[in-house]
Amino acid sequence: MDGIPSILPVRWRGNGATKSKHRKVRYNKDMFEVVIDWRCFQKGGIYRYFIEILPRIAKEPDVTLSYLGNASAVLSPPSIPDAHHLERITPKATWFPEGRIKRQLSQWRQKVDAAVWRAQLKQKKHAVFQSTHYSQAPHAGLPEVVTIHDLIPELMPEHTVGDVFDELRRDKALAIKRATYLLANSETTKRDLVKIYGVAENRVSVTPLGIDSTFFSLRSSPQEKATVREKFGLPSEPFLLYVGARLQYKNFINVLHALKHLSSHTLVAAGHPWNDEEKALMRSLGISKRVYLATNPTESELRTLYQMAGCFVYPSLYEGFGLPILEAMACGTPVVGARGGSIPEVAGDAALFCDPLDPVSIAKACEQAYDPAVAQRCVERGKNRVASYSWDETASLTVASYRKVLGV
Repeated sequence: MDGIPSILPVRWRGNGATKSKHRKVRYNKDMFEVVIDWRCFQKGGIYRYFIEILPRIAKEPDVTLSYLGNASAVLSPPSIPDAHHLERITPKATWFPEGRIKRQLSQWRQKVDAAVWRAQLKQKKHAVFQSTHYSQAPHAGLPEVVTIHDLIPELMPEHTVGDVFDELRRDKALAIKRATYLLANSETTKRDLVKIYGVAENRVSVTPLGIDSTFFSLRSSPQEKATVREKFGLPSEPFLLYVGARLQYKNFINVLHALKHLSSHTLVAAGHPWNDEEKALMRSLGISKRVYLATNPTESELRTLYQMAGCFVYPSLYEGFGLPILEAMACGTPVVGARGGSIPEVAGDAALFCDPLDPVSIAKACEQAYDPAVAQRCVERGKNRVASYSWDETASLTVASYRKVLGV
């Protein structure tokens, strides 16, 4: 994902045609525009989702894309030939001292930019607005499609405490209320939308996430494995692998407790550095010497870690989808997953399941994964499972929803 160009070619309309630095495109009455509000703020599942589907959506013969926002954002959108970029026209004020005046200037800038965008977008007769993070369309006449990835803050408020989560819940609720149509990345998330927000089922389409199976199935060489092992100081034997954030609902703590019941196993966590509470817990459990950290690995290093692992353990109390499940399966790694949320839906019969609240249950499932016959069965079923997910299909289903909203 690194190194994505931040400057996009500019396109403008005139006399029914589109001119650009790359090529000319003729519009017909059936064409429509997807306006993307580029607000992706950090790398993760949401960023990956849009980076993968937008170039595929742009390949549809009746679709054009417009980015609404700043092309020089921290995380730039994918570079797509002929994509229109509605840039902010007001100057930046990063040099201005922090305080009340700067906040007022920022509000003024946003209002001016929004007015300019509103004037431009009102001229578009066949356009749909897709927010990347629950923001509102620039004008009321633009139909809105909102993707809901999960409802974890609503389902587990005890694990999502603080101003950031309060703001997230508020913005999401407003976006769901005003949306013309909703996309859910799993049947689980769709059911949650219907149950929690009372959304009519005919307002939601399920668009599962995809997987770049070509990348993840590429076998790492012995030298690559040796390099990763040396870089992170990892053990030589196959290990339990945990990947990603270690927030409360991710349930990493119970993996540490499970390791105490697995005296001959080691654990590698790929992600951020340890916090003090984790270090203290590992010391109290007497497992510190059997737990290793692969700090913020690159995608290639992560693929290698999956392939070096004896099993991938995914103990999350709840997920809206669970993309790492598919990544591990594409790498040919047995998966131990929690019975909860969308995990059984995504993993199907290709994973071993455990009670995430019971460390003994987690430990027993991991022990099973090390059995050669069980592991082989999981690997074979995992490859079949991965084959049913693709980013091409995600993009295709998304475009079908846009067409449904616009009636084209």
